[in-house]
Amino acid sequence: MTNYYLINDLKLVGKIEDSVPYVYVGGRWEADQDNLLRDRLMGFDITEQKDSPYRIGNSDMLMRINEISEKEALQLIK
Repeated sequence: MTNYYLINDLKLVGKIEDSVPYVYVGGRWEADQDNLLRDRLMGFDITEQKDSPYRIGNSDMLMRINEISEKEALQLIK
């Protein structure tokens, strides 16, 4: 199963395929080495202090990503 996402703040399309996150960069799918997709899905904000209750589940980070259909993803990466 593959889920597609629009990373709004970076204007990137991402996907999770077989539990592996990818971002579409430079005309191809690349493994998301920087955790751009998963950080937003978890609401993880690295700028918050380690003991901050807003470091995980941060609503600002959660609002930066939307799940989209495969059709929408393909339209965006064309």
